[in-house]
Amino acid sequence: MEHPRAIALDPRYGSDAIYSALYDGTGMIEIIRGHEYLSHPFAVSLYGSEVYWTDWRTNTLSKANKWTGQNVSVIQKTSAQPFDLQIYHPSRQPHATNPCAANDGKGPCSHMCLINHNRSAACACPHLMKLSSDKKTCYEMKKFLLYARRSEIRGVDIDNPYFNFITAFTVPDIDDVTVIDFDASEERLYWTDIKTQTIKRAFINGTGLETVISRDIQSIRGLAVDWVSRNLYWVSSEFDETQINVARLDGSLKTSIIHGIDKPQCLAAHPVRG
Repeated sequence: MEHPRAIALDPRYGSDAIYSALYDGTGMIEIIRGHEYLSHPFAVSLYGSEVYWTDWRTNTLSKANKWTGQNVSVIQKTSAQPFDLQIYHPSRQPHATNPCAANDGKGPCSHMCLINHNRSAACACPHLMKLSSDKKTCYEMKKFLLYARRSEIRGVDIDNPYFNFITAFTVPDIDDVTVIDFDASEERLYWTDIKTQTIKRAFINGTGLETVISRDIQSIRGLAVDWVSRNLYWVSSEFDETQINVARLDGSLKTSIIHGIDKPQCLAAHPVRG
């Protein structure tokens, strides 16, 4: 669930509670409800015969019997709201056979091996790669849908748009992005940020973030990469005048080439045609 905006409450249940259930969600049992130290729980963990939790309203770490909810006791009171908790003990991570043990932890996979729900090996691929039809081999894929929202840039699989093909660029590297373009030969993304009044770039693997244009830029709009001459074009407005600017891809040798145009919003380059 991403960015939830609303929730409805069942009036039959007016207080926080801790439940247990089987892995498939069946067999749900209420363990404890309505205790003064269970008024706004955040995290929960188990060890032995006890359940442990943190509570924001009382700033406490507490525990109780995990079967009955009885014998509630406060382990520690904190000066600030406690978040997550874990019980560190080797018995909580028991040994088991590893279907991914061979091939230096890759099992039958070319890259990443995961343990499936039935304890079989399942193969996965890192960003910028896809799993082939044999379900074992990853291959490079440099084709993806690139789009921008105010505070992020994402690249997703064209055939499966819910699959992030690249690591998303977001805050603090991005404040208010409006236009994006790319340079395939160097595998870089370029974008304008109207809040910081900058043009930035980074490699599609998320590294090499840098600001290439940062001075004397107002109301940055259209952006276009000339992949042949290795130049960067953008539209900006300064002193009530709109102009088209150009610089090298690293931001050097900046100059203005067209002045006094009337409110352009987009820009495109077609260097093959000139």
